[in-house]
Amino acid sequence: KTYLSEIMEELNQLESTEPGSEPVSILTKLSERVEKETEDFHKQDPDPFDDRHPIYIIPNCSFGKFLKVLTKHHSQFLDKVINTYLHSTTNPDDNETSLRSVSARFLLGVMPGLDMTKIFSSNTEAFTLLERWIKTKPEPLCTYATGIYSYLLEHHEICSQRHSESSALVPILLRRLWNLIEPGKYPENEQSETTKCDLQPKQPETTSCNQTDTTSNPVKNSSVKKRKLSATEECSKAKKEKHETKTLHNKNQTENNSHHYHHQYSLAPPLSSSVCERYILNFLTPLGEYQDLLSIFLELKALDLVRHYLEKSITNDGLLTFSALRFFASLLCHNKIAAEFVENLGVQRLLSVIRPSMGATGVSICLYYLAYNRDAMDRICQLPSKVLLNLVKYTAWLLECSHESGRCHAALFFSISFQFRIILKLFDQQNALRKLLNVLSTLPIISGDGDINVTDEENQYTYRQAARTTCATLRKYYKYIYFYKNTSFITTVMPHQASINRYFETHLLIKVKMVKQQLQVQEDTSRHTTIPPSVLVNWHPVQSFMTLDGVKLLLKLIAITCEWSNYNGKAETLRSALDCLAVVTLSTKAQLQLCETINIPDSSTPETGISILLNVAEGESYTGIEPEPQKSALAVIVNCVCGPQYKYDKSCTVGRVVNTTPQNRSVSKFIDEARRKLWECVKTNNGIKILLHLLTITHPAVHADDLRLLACKALCGLCRCETVKQIASMLPMFNNGQLQALTRQPVMQDRKKQHARFCKYMEELTATEQVSGKPSAFRMDLESLIIHHQAHIVSQTVIRYDNRELLQLIHNHLQWSGLHSSAASLAKEALLNTPTTFSPSVLSTPKNLVRHALTGGAGDASTPASRKISFNRGTHAHGSTPALPPHSSVMCTPTQKKYRLSSNGRVTVVEPGLLGADKDSHTPTLNTIVADFLKSQHAHCENPVVTVPEFSLTRSHCCPKPLYRAEAPINIASRYFRRQITPRWGGVGGCARDRQFIYSRFRPSFVFRPPDQENVPYTCCAFMPDDLSLAVGNFQGDITFHSLDTEQDRVIENCANAPIVCLEPSRDGERLLTVAEGVFSNPCTMFNVENMESKTRFNYRGAYHVEFSKTTQDRVIGTKDSSALIYDAATGQIIQTLEKVNLAKQYTCNKATFSPNDDLVLSDGLLWDPRVSSTEPIHKFDKFNSSMSGIFHPRGTEVIINTEVWDLRNYHLLRTVPYIDQCTLHFNRDSTVMYAAKSLSHLEMEDIDENDDSSPGSTTFLAIDAQNYRPLSVTDTKHKIYDFAADGKDCNLAVIELEKWSETKQLNYSLIFLQRQQHSDDNNEDERISVCRLYEVGKIFGQKLIFGIFAVHFLIIKKKNFCDDDEEDDFMVEENNDEDDGNDDDDDNSSQSSDDMSSHSGDDQMGRFLRRRRDR
Repeated sequence: KTYLSEIMEELNQLESTEPGSEPVSILTKLSERVEKETEDFHKQDPDPFDDRHPIYIIPNCSFGKFLKVLTKHHSQFLDKVINTYLHSTTNPDDNETSLRSVSARFLLGVMPGLDMTKIFSSNTEAFTLLERWIKTKPEPLCTYATGIYSYLLEHHEICSQRHSESSALVPILLRRLWNLIEPGKYPENEQSETTKCDLQPKQPETTSCNQTDTTSNPVKNSSVKKRKLSATEECSKAKKEKHETKTLHNKNQTENNSHHYHHQYSLAPPLSSSVCERYILNFLTPLGEYQDLLSIFLELKALDLVRHYLEKSITNDGLLTFSALRFFASLLCHNKIAAEFVENLGVQRLLSVIRPSMGATGVSICLYYLAYNRDAMDRICQLPSKVLLNLVKYTAWLLECSHESGRCHAALFFSISFQFRIILKLFDQQNALRKLLNVLSTLPIISGDGDINVTDEENQYTYRQAARTTCATLRKYYKYIYFYKNTSFITTVMPHQASINRYFETHLLIKVKMVKQQLQVQEDTSRHTTIPPSVLVNWHPVQSFMTLDGVKLLLKLIAITCEWSNYNGKAETLRSALDCLAVVTLSTKAQLQLCETINIPDSSTPETGISILLNVAEGESYTGIEPEPQKSALAVIVNCVCGPQYKYDKSCTVGRVVNTTPQNRSVSKFIDEARRKLWECVKTNNGIKILLHLLTITHPAVHADDLRLLACKALCGLCRCETVKQIASMLPMFNNGQLQALTRQPVMQDRKKQHARFCKYMEELTATEQVSGKPSAFRMDLESLIIHHQAHIVSQTVIRYDNRELLQLIHNHLQWSGLHSSAASLAKEALLNTPTTFSPSVLSTPKNLVRHALTGGAGDASTPASRKISFNRGTHAHGSTPALPPHSSVMCTPTQKKYRLSSNGRVTVVEPGLLGADKDSHTPTLNTIVADFLKSQHAHCENPVVTVPEFSLTRSHCCPKPLYRAEAPINIASRYFRRQITPRWGGVGGCARDRQFIYSRFRPSFVFRPPDQENVPYTCCAFMPDDLSLAVGNFQGDITFHSLDTEQDRVIENCANAPIVCLEPSRDGERLLTVAEGVFSNPCTMFNVENMESKTRFNYRGAYHVEFSKTTQDRVIGTKDSSALIYDAATGQIIQTLEKVNLAKQYTCNKATFSPNDDLVLSDGLLWDPRVSSTEPIHKFDKFNSSMSGIFHPRGTEVIINTEVWDLRNYHLLRTVPYIDQCTLHFNRDSTVMYAAKSLSHLEMEDIDENDDSSPGSTTFLAIDAQNYRPLSVTDTKHKIYDFAADGKDCNLAVIELEKWSETKQLNYSLIFLQRQQHSDDNNEDERISVCRLYEVGKIFGQKLIFGIFAVHFLIIKKKNFCDDDEEDDFMVEENNDEDDGNDDDDDNSSQSSDDMSSHSGDDQMGRFLRRRRDR
């Protein structure tokens, strides 16, 4: 930067002192400095194919910094060079010291750092000037112009815009290049004439073709002569060239390197021949792939030029050889040149380029272009085996060269040529798989190199491209090698297909169509897997891959690739790596490596391979995962969990193999044990949850059926594990018919083939043997006997129904159809109790009610077009009765025999039969339809009986459940009275029915509201151990102790600097744990309740949730991410840390907790025994949700994790409770009842919309029987619930509710005597405020309070002598009778909600009381 500033100052001083002078000396010094920096830059061996700015290739190079400063801070000087100095006319001779020559030299040196599209795209004068210089100017100006133009043509936009002008320069430069090699080959006169001809309009295509054939004959003749060389001559020639190569290479290494580089990159006149040749070759490279220039290249023998440079590659500098090979690679786009090159020993000359050198990197792109040409590869595969061996050796060496582009081109060559079996065979012989994996393992993004270049966006793109190319090559390698293995195995097992195998052995090229049909790895690997795993256990390609840690390497790459963003090759890289694993994991040994942990760069948590595959298959753990990688990941999982299973009788010396042919005992036993280990690993890493989620996926619709198919097949294999089978049998998805519903139709109608296979696996998955276990024969016979017995009972049942109900339904249907006169006639004749005008009766359906309301009671007569049922009226519409058809008598005969209408209007089935037996060939009558309908209802009863009461057409029929004498009565009064006879709960099940009765009644009794002057919402609550006070935390971090029997409240301010979200007092009432939820931290503190004002506390730093131990409460357990921290309650010091990073479930709401006896700890889905170990959990529960980590049941034998209930004795899934999903759970005193509610966090308060059901939170809390997990009641609070707590006496339930200010002003009469505060602020009616509402357990709304009001009024009336003593006694007796009747009518199955509570208004109760007194 300093040097450029000095030069610019010198230039400004020159222009100010000598306005007309030319800065030739200044430009010369700048050019020399640029050439020196270029030489130093290339000494660091940059990738020659990398055309980026030098600052991005080597960030610390001085050349890149020089160019950056020049273009950024001295852009005006560059504009002056391009627009002024290049167009100077002061020295028309254009010698080497002219201003134009010096300016062109400087501009050519700085071209790698210029944005050429921005500078030259609109500068047509510069292009015209350069073209004129190339044609007419002498050296060195001609070469400078050629070099500048070559840089411009590397941009496709400029090359396409200037194609006609640049094409006219091609013959000129080709002749000039030949004259540099062989002086005088093309004289100047011939060159000018040819130039004039070439500038003429383009000839027709036929003419160019004739010229091509004529000019190519000499080349063909020479190639024929060369092919006649004997093997001895070729061998001696090769040895001579090899010796010559070594000699000259050693000689070149001993020369002065500085002089060598200066000779290559110096642009000072006079220019060397190699510099001129290099820039001409660079000019021709972008134009070599154009078809319209092929005739020119063939006429001027461009291929002979390439042969010349290949033969002289030993003596020439590497940069010139590289330029020649780049030009040759562009010519290889033409089939004619590629075929001619291979026929004339071109491959042998190409492999003679010395290595390592820059020319060897140019060989890589030539090999890639040759592999891309199908005809050329056919000819290459027919070359001698020694040549093919050298070709594979050379390309394998390129996989380890220093240039990234050379490695990528070599990988692409193998990727295309693996379809040829000879190349694949030589690749294995040279152990090139190791070199290919080294390309991947040495990438900085894989190895975790901390170099600054890795974080650069440009370099990251290069590394990702290299990983993408390598993975694609590995995929092709295993794709084709498995095809050959599969073909040879089929031939061995089925000899009649030996001809197929011979066909593939004799033909080097595999048909691409057949390969696509055979190999569909990404869709379903097992579909084409005919080789048993025992055969692939010691398969050499897989063994080599595992020896080189290829499985772990690919898994690491997959985990890293999933984190990539803004890279369009992400899906292809993932798919290639996963498809490679899909073939490798056909071997059982490779499958076991998926269970090992892998350290991922930039990740502190190691992961197992199965975990990575499941996360990719799920598609939600990582962003931007497309369906194709998901299907490939599922294919790998299918390989791991499916396949044959071997079972052995240990008492026998020889294994007994099931479901497959007998194999070696040790191999088969190894496969069986590995399969069980894989099942356990998939289950441990949430495989059941992920696969069940994929079963119900519907987006994206195009790939949904394929994902479902693979997920279903993986589940079929996984359910062979007994543990998984037991868990699946308890999941609601397997028991409520949800899986069977998926088989109805595909997501996309054009995927019926995949859906048919999905249905096949779904049938296997939902079969009795797969999920529920195969039932015994006795059980199957018993079930069939019960079904047959129930069908017999239904067939013998006499059906009776009221005919008037049927006539009433007919009447309503006539009214609905608009036939009012017919309906009136029917009502009159049948003596139906219907009004004169049609009104919806009790028999009308809700749909009829809506129709009647819309039509105003006139039916559908006014709108006959909208009537769904039409009548074809005949002669009876005109008053005459039509004649019955001939077969009408046959219809009536069975009806008269089977049905009987009694005088009281009852219809009885006289001759009952099996359900549907009367459905003969005759047309059914209305009686048969009604009888079949009632029989079908009766058949659905759980316990059908023969003698049933009369059926009703307006109510559904259900036979009563059988009651046993030992059972407790349903009615609470009868049950209470029966306790005198049956002391224990009044009979069997009495305790459960008492709980049903008590915990289905909740009465709001009291409301604690924040003070008017603060309006700080409450956030949490907890009852103190004495149940005489309630601790409530608010949004500002204050704690208020509300007394339940007095009005003395205690407020402790500033207990936390954030909203308090949890309060837990100790059992002795002396300590209180608080948890606050802040933005950056969650402070957890322990207070002394008596001295809270003094702010003495223990701070549990690092934990975001704490709670006491359950028994002695001498310890406190805290939660920090996935770890559990056990503190000493007395000192606040950490005693123990329970953490297993690689097994963590990563629940978002993880809360560590002790078991009821403090022996176990549950944290993040892991079960710990802190007495034994702090590093290894004793069990890991399967994950079926992402947030709730679970709690212990107070009984100590069960763990509840969201909706799943697990047995601690055998870790089986006992049941699922869907209605407690994402709910906070609290238990009552004796742990017989569980309260559940979806509580809110303070961060969700702003998103609450009480009228929107999808808004967070819930307005209801549930009471659930904690023994059988059956719901007891659902109470609707009408407000969003923030938190709740139950007292220790089962008397009260405190609920933090969110309500509006307008609601707090509407005081209910039931709280008149209990209301403690009045709100008068009218400006906050739309604001929400959280209050703490107490609910009394076991009492309905108004039960106690109404009686208190009755007592007050009774005393007032008695004091005024409005009633005598007898009336008072009658009144009390009547009230007691009413209360008993109410108890008799109570049913335990009913649940009391706030809607029912509000329906019993106090005004109605008071009105009935006053009317009763008036009537008396």
